[in-house]
Amino acid sequence: MKKMFLTLLLVLSTVLLNANNVESFLDYSAKLDINGEKIFYDQGAHHGFGFPTQQIYAGAFRGPHLQSIRDKDLAKILILPEIFIDGKSSRITKKTDWTRLSPPGRLIQFYETQKIRFETELFYSDSRIAVISSKITNLTGEPVEIFIKLHGKSRQSTTLNDQSICVDLDSEQVWINASQDFAARNSIGGGFKFFSKEKRTLTPQQSYSFDYQVAYSYANSQEFTQTQLQENLANADQLNKQNHELWANRINKIETRITSPEWRIPAIKSLLILYSNWKAAAGDLKHDGIYPASHFFKAFWGWDSWKHAAALSFFDLELSLSNVVTMYDFMDENGFIPDNIFPDSSKNNLRDTKPPLSGWALELYLKNGGEADKVAKLYDKLLLQHNWWYKFRDHDGNQLCEYGSEDGTMQATRWESGWDNAARFDNRKIVKNKNGGYSADIESVDLNSYLYREKIAIAVIAEQIGKNEDAKRYREDAAKIKELINNLMFDQTAGFYCDIDLTTKKSIGTREASGWLPLWAGVADNEKAEKVKETILEEFNTTIPFSTLSPKDDRFMKGDSYWRGPVWIDQVYFGLSGLKRYGYDREAEILIDKILRNTEGLTDPSFSIYENYNPLTGKAMCASRFSWSAAHFLMIACDIWE
Repeated sequence: MKKMFLTLLLVLSTVLLNANNVESFLDYSAKLDINGEKIFYDQGAHHGFGFPTQQIYAGAFRGPHLQSIRDKDLAKILILPEIFIDGKSSRITKKTDWTRLSPPGRLIQFYETQKIRFETELFYSDSRIAVISSKITNLTGEPVEIFIKLHGKSRQSTTLNDQSICVDLDSEQVWINASQDFAARNSIGGGFKFFSKEKRTLTPQQSYSFDYQVAYSYANSQEFTQTQLQENLANADQLNKQNHELWANRINKIETRITSPEWRIPAIKSLLILYSNWKAAAGDLKHDGIYPASHFFKAFWGWDSWKHAAALSFFDLELSLSNVVTMYDFMDENGFIPDNIFPDSSKNNLRDTKPPLSGWALELYLKNGGEADKVAKLYDKLLLQHNWWYKFRDHDGNQLCEYGSEDGTMQATRWESGWDNAARFDNRKIVKNKNGGYSADIESVDLNSYLYREKIAIAVIAEQIGKNEDAKRYREDAAKIKELINNLMFDQTAGFYCDIDLTTKKSIGTREASGWLPLWAGVADNEKAEKVKETILEEFNTTIPFSTLSPKDDRFMKGDSYWRGPVWIDQVYFGLSGLKRYGYDREAEILIDKILRNTEGLTDPSFSIYENYNPLTGKAMCASRFSWSAAHFLMIACDIWE
């Protein structure tokens, strides 16, 4: 297996240079490590599958894992094919070569015995149905008689309904059905089987194909009718072709933008991760979105969603917009958006919100060909969210906002910043605001840079939907904020932008990744941008550059480091984009090369993309298959700077 895997990597390295369609990526070994769970999702599915770990289960698929609602496996192996040749079971042995591949959009297995070749692949026809298409080929020089059994076993009880097996999970259901060549039988204890209605003879080299599917009707989604299930299965070949074409188009969009062959593997990996973490509307979630990662993070987060939407606007306009809309669905009458939203909305975190970047995402959606009418319908909500910050998080009314919380705790305040344990909040206090809510006693440079950038985005959107007076007003407001940030938040001693004390308006002196956000947003003047550039190159130029806390800070990489030093790829992107905005392309390219060379596993097709990285060693840290890291690696790979 190890030899085969190394061969695949060598083939991939060659193939990627001339890839024009999804077939070129057949050897892409996308077995991305997610802490031991190699589960495949696509099309927004909530039920995922993987390869079995034991060879006795060859030809079957592990799962399904029901992710969003229950977060557990329905079965270890739901369906195991057994093929009888001339009346005898044709079982795989330890000596049988068993190949498993996971190119974009599907899982593939095949093996050969002395008499047959068995091939099977799993793909999603939509967010609720996984189709398994299989083929048996006679390898002998004589006719053989075949008979097939599909052995099923669920951890929940099953019922038989018009040749379909149903697993009833209260508000959810899983349906399994097979081609019309098969009959179904149910048994007690969650057992069931499908079997050939009749034996079939294959002449030498003749093949026989069959299909079955696993459909998941999750909470509050429409239940399936038997007609729908049978029609979907009858169209399996066409659906398979459409899936190939879909992924070919997705890959080609990446191929047309990648400027360096070295970034192809990171780009394709990033795209796979984003689509794997895509989840369709379910339960109380009315629109699709992207989970931050494939485990632990079983919800949509606002900050994450804006970043996912920004990257996807260049490749998938519909999914990009949906990432914004799904968060806006939970906006209250004042403009507050919960920190995160779950399929079960009783779990939503209402203690805080997340930094504002939805206007940036919507601006990019329009820039890349999105429909202005759809954005116009969201415009009032965009303004409501933006103005919420000035009503509920501007303690002294000076137009520089603070991170805070709804419950008055410092923990929720940290969460609201997105920097859960940032050094800037050490030894700070919480103050109560007159209109409701609470603020930390510091005005944060990243938050106000975001708000400046949001004003620009609002102005751009307003111009495109015919609200020219709004556009003028928000540009004027942006100019005022720009002046305030430059006058109050640039620390001359540090040569860097820093948060300031709420009362004294003096720099708190903590040098963090937030200090280059004014360059990304376009706030800095040229003189200050030059000083920030020098500080980045002299102080934040670690093995992987753009550490979240200055290595000169005594708290750097101490204890639970998380946001106290580790490199987060969204902040890397903001830093690189800021440098490029001010004309420091050469310096940015040097740093990009360090990132490519020193980030653990970045160019390895078998290694996932992680939540953050050790700035001194390049080692991957925390959650794997992390979506916003993938989103920003994708933008870097495709030379997108916004």
